[in-house]
Amino acid sequence: MTDKAEYAFFCTTPLHVLGAIAISRKTASKTDVYVTNQFLDSYRIVQFLKKEHVFHDVIYIDAIKQKIEVRIENGAKKILSEIHALSQYIWNCLRIKKTVRRYLNMDSDYKRIYIASNSMAGRYAILYYFKTKKRFQIWQYDDGLGSYINRIAEAIPLYDRVIRTLLFGRKSVNYNRHRILFSPEYYHMMYGDDEEVKRIPTFENEQKELIFRMYGVDQLPSMEPKVFFIDTVNEGYTKDGWNSYTMVRKRIVDLVGDSKVMIKKHPRDMEMSELDRVITSIPFEVLCMRWDMSDKTLISCRSSAMYTPRIMFDQEPDVVFLCRLLSDGLLEINTYDDIYQFRKMYRNKKRVMLPKTEEELFSYIEECLGTGNSKE
Repeated sequence: MTDKAEYAFFCTTPLHVLGAIAISRKTASKTDVYVTNQFLDSYRIVQFLKKEHVFHDVIYIDAIKQKIEVRIENGAKKILSEIHALSQYIWNCLRIKKTVRRYLNMDSDYKRIYIASNSMAGRYAILYYFKTKKRFQIWQYDDGLGSYINRIAEAIPLYDRVIRTLLFGRKSVNYNRHRILFSPEYYHMMYGDDEEVKRIPTFENEQKELIFRMYGVDQLPSMEPKVFFIDTVNEGYTKDGWNSYTMVRKRIVDLVGDSKVMIKKHPRDMEMSELDRVITSIPFEVLCMRWDMSDKTLISCRSSAMYTPRIMFDQEPDVVFLCRLLSDGLLEINTYDDIYQFRKMYRNKKRVMLPKTEEELFSYIEECLGTGNSKE
């Protein structure tokens, strides 16, 4: 490869990879994609993209070496761990060139750097560019639901503002951030119309075929499920709350029937499942490409996947959120504002459901199974 890439994407989830494919469809030959080892099958995905020559280059990053993960939850040891993590960050910033040399294409001269999360690999690359490059653009691209309801996560903490200002100048703190998302409408609904937001292009057939090959979609069952249960992991629940969740899940599967329901396991769930028709390795975004979700029913406590068909593909399945029903068993109770705002995006707002009782829940499911799109 003799030509230099002009664009770089930093990907820490399968959705980020899909976003990179969609955004760069006309500039893929000038695009480098950096993929961290923070999600299932990441190494295989990198090898596939390399073999298919989708991008200018695809670089695999061992993200564990890019940050210190603090796992101690309280006490003096937590404070010491946080001090160690901060000192490691400062040290990496002080020798920023050596830090990024482990993974960054040092011959690159990117005009745009696309980031979707706060991964250290992307952060260090941007800081290196602030130190060495005069002109480049930072683009924030789609990170799923977090891009629409958690903009505060993009704020630079005070300690980091001080470090950046001292080591990289004010430009590393006060800079223009461009934004490109699958649903600018939802973003504007949450935050107003003051910011310009570009739309990620829809996936072309050639891109879909590439993605289907990447995930082995031809191995999916030929009969389309009627109901998708978007599963979760035992985090954020009390012991009784988790028991209630699994009981409700079983009752839903029994009501719908094994042949009509598909369980989409959480990416971090490595446990063997006693349930039938379980999908683990194929991202839900890819299932939405494979099957039109408009006549399907999605059920979950509060998975961000519930928003995917509407945000990414303008499809409006029935969606049933269980978080209000299960609220007594959740360790942290959030408001439902994002769900209410999401409901406003639907043409038929009755298809976004937030039951309070099991009676309401199973009544909704029976209605979905019986009438599908006929809700009025």
